[in-house]
Amino acid sequence: MKPEDLINIIDEAPGLGKSPGYIREKLRSEGVEYSFGSEFTSKVIRRIYGGAIIVNRQMELVRSLNSVFYRVAFAGVAAIILLLISIFVMEGSLTFNSLVGISESYDETLIGLLTDH
Repeated sequence: MKPEDLINIIDEAPGLGKSPGYIREKLRSEGVEYSFGSEFTSKVIRRIYGGAIIVNRQMELVRSLNSVFYRVAFAGVAAIILLLISIFVMEGSLTFNSLVGISESYDETLIGLLTDH
């Protein structure tokens, strides 16, 4: 039996509402016999679940990385908030100069250094 004939038999069975045994009977009438080894089922199951284990491990890795990212992000946000609060308490305001660390007395010196005056 040619591979094209086999493909045609398999393709026409579901479309005609044939029973699952239709393909087996049609192949037997064509003189084709098939048999699977004793290890066939275990090999197929091993292949199917072997790929699933890899996907599960990748999903677990992504989940753990997400949880680590959120912990680091929340810690970073908390540190920024504490820094802003400490600057506000020490300087009395949250202006650009206080955020950069320049007090009012250094403004004239900094402008003089930048403009060479």
